[in-house]
Amino acid sequence: MAPWRGTHTCPDCNKTFTQKISLSVHRMFKHGAPRRYRCPHGTYQAPTKEYLKRHMRVHTNERQYVCPHCGKGLKTAESYRNHLVIHTGEGRFVCPVCHKAYNHKGAYHDHLRTHRPRRDYACDYCGAAFKAYKHVARHIRAVHLNDKRFVCDVCGSRHMTSFNLKGHMKKHGDLSSVPYSHVCPACHAEFRGSEGLTAHMRVVHTTVHTHTQTQTRTTPHQ
Repeated sequence: MAPWRGTHTCPDCNKTFTQKISLSVHRMFKHGAPRRYRCPHGTYQAPTKEYLKRHMRVHTNERQYVCPHCGKGLKTAESYRNHLVIHTGEGRFVCPVCHKAYNHKGAYHDHLRTHRPRRDYACDYCGAAFKAYKHVARHIRAVHLNDKRFVCDVCGSRHMTSFNLKGHMKKHGDLSSVPYSHVCPACHAEFRGSEGLTAHMRVVHTTVHTHTQTQTRTTPHQ
C-alpha cells in the first residue's frame, strides 16, 4: 500500500484523491461534471487536453515518420524518436541497472521504478499499489471506468494499451489487402470492419448510431 493519503475531496461524494487531476476525472466520469475540451469533428468531449490530443489521432491515418529499420509509420516526431531506440539501443537516458535506453525522460523515470521494491502509487478506488503513476491511471481506466480506449478497427475488441492491441492484431493475419471501407459519419474516421466502426461509435461518440446511419465507401472490384 502507498504511504500517503488523499488531500483532494470530491464535493459530491466526499471521496478523497491524491491528485487533483484524479478528482477532476472522477467528477466527470462519475458525477457528470462538464468536460472542457470538445472535439471539433464530433460530439466527443475530453476531461483534459491530453485526452483530447490523444483522441484527435483517430481522425487521421497520416503517418509521416517512417522507421528506416522496420518500415513502421509513426504519427509524431516524438513517437518516431522513441521508436528508434528499440532498434538502436541509443537514447538520451540509459538505465544504470539493465542499460535499456529511452529518449523520453518521463518513460525513463517510470522504468527506473520497476527496479525498486516500493509501490508508492495507490489506486484511490481499491487501494491497489503500483510502482508508477501511469500504471495507476491505466488500472483506473480499465478496471474502474471500463475505459479501454484502444479499439481494433477490424472486429471492435477493446484493449487497455496499444501494446495489447498490437498483440491482438496479429490474430487477424495479413491485413494489407483489406480496405478501410467503413467510415464514421460523425468524424470520418475509417475502419476495416463494421464491428470496428460500431465500437468506435460507442467509445468515441456519446450519441448512439445504428448501422443504417453509417456510410460505407464503395471500393472498385479488382
